[in-house]
Amino acid sequence: MWRIAGLTYVHFSRIATMVTRMCSKTAKSQNVAKASTTLKFIPWENGKPVKEDRE
Repeated sequence: MWRIAGLTYVHFSRIATMVTRMCSKTAKSQNVAKASTTLKFIPWENGKPVKEDRE
C-alpha cells in the first residue's frame, strides 16, 4: 500500500512512528526518557574478551 502511494518504506515507517507517538497518552518527554541507551565497551584479543584489571 505504501508503494502505491509513492513512499519508501523508511518514509512510511517514520510517518507511522510519528502518528503512533501523537496518539500516545504519555508526554513526549516521558517517551524520550525511556529511550536512553547504555553502551558497554569490552576489548577483544584473539577472538576472546580481555578482562581489564580494575584497581
